[in-house]
Amino acid sequence: MENLNPFERADMIFRYLQDELNDEERAMVEEWMALDEDNRELVEGFRNSEAVEEELALLSSAEKGRAWERIADLTGNESRVVRLRRRRRLSLSVAALALVCLAGGTLFWLASGNKAGKETVQAEKRDSISPAGTGKTTLTLSDGSVIALNEVSDGALFEDSTARLVKSGGQLVYQDKAANSGQLAAYNTISTAVGGMYRVVLPDKSKVWLNAASSLRYPTAFHDSIRLVELNGEAYFEVAKNSSMPFVVSAGGTKVEVVGTHFNVMAYRDEKETRTTLLEGAVIVSDHTGKKLMKPGQQAIANNGVRLVETDTEAVVAWRQGLFHFENAGIELVMRQLARWYDIEVVYEKEGTPEIHFTGIISRHTSLPEAIEMVNVSGDLQLEIQGRKVIVKAANKK
Repeated sequence: MENLNPFERADMIFRYLQDELNDEERAMVEEWMALDEDNRELVEGFRNSEAVEEELALLSSAEKGRAWERIADLTGNESRVVRLRRRRRLSLSVAALALVCLAGGTLFWLASGNKAGKETVQAEKRDSISPAGTGKTTLTLSDGSVIALNEVSDGALFEDSTARLVKSGGQLVYQDKAANSGQLAAYNTISTAVGGMYRVVLPDKSKVWLNAASSLRYPTAFHDSIRLVELNGEAYFEVAKNSSMPFVVSAGGTKVEVVGTHFNVMAYRDEKETRTTLLEGAVIVSDHTGKKLMKPGQQAIANNGVRLVETDTEAVVAWRQGLFHFENAGIELVMRQLARWYDIEVVYEKEGTPEIHFTGIISRHTSLPEAIEMVNVSGDLQLEIQGRKVIVKAANKK
């Protein structure tokens, strides 16, 4: 259970209460309950409270806030009240998930993002916003020609003396022609638009997942002493091992050097820092001030110097599973991530805008109005959608 992500853990608890687990799964839940009395009390609180289902039903009414407070009371949770805003009926599994994931932050919200069966929410405002996840991805070849990858069918896209490129199942795959290792490789650039994601398999078999509004420049074949790629934005790398040819990511004035490992690099131009997060293996992160050797579970933050911190790697790479995962994130960080996905402009009315931090998980399938509604539930901020703009200001309090 400790190794499960929050969604999997909550689903496991729900099925445990419904007696739907096999023997191995049941033993896993009971072992998790035995590890900590709080875990047991959480699960048993749902089992023993006859009023929970009645209270959950209220979450779809106008009394969402008060209903959630009562559910928190029923489970004996003394943390600051979790507030959850949704327009549809919540299952017990989702409610359990929210309670399992209580983090004690300023605010916690969660949405599962089911595409089907949602009520229309502020339809007249949503129509002007591109649906989440519809951003286009383009490939720029060395001769300057551009291929819209969302618009071409699977199959071979081009072939030259160094490599052959194939589109297959929503990803690009480069096939290196080793026999022509003496040839000078060309450079390609793959770019995702706002609201887009894409995966590319490089000539050395390294895999790269690009987040929204990102680009990666790379050679069509690796024949030099290093495998050098250039990143703008965010990407997750699974690097193929090759001890004789290190893999180097150049991003935002930072270099990440590896032989074979799994890591994430976030280097958007509108962020003050470049963040490299290591999941497996070892990497060296450097800038003009020096170098740092990273261990798994660490994040290197580069901004006129590199410092290492421990981090929640699952939260960092949640975007690969189609999730926003915020941990004590300020409103500006939250809005920058929403802007990259929903293609919106964010405008702040600075005067009187409170400092508030958010902890929580939102599916990227959630509509923009619903995501904005979850931020507004804090009661301290008022976000308004005006065409393609979202206005952020302090809430009017009576």
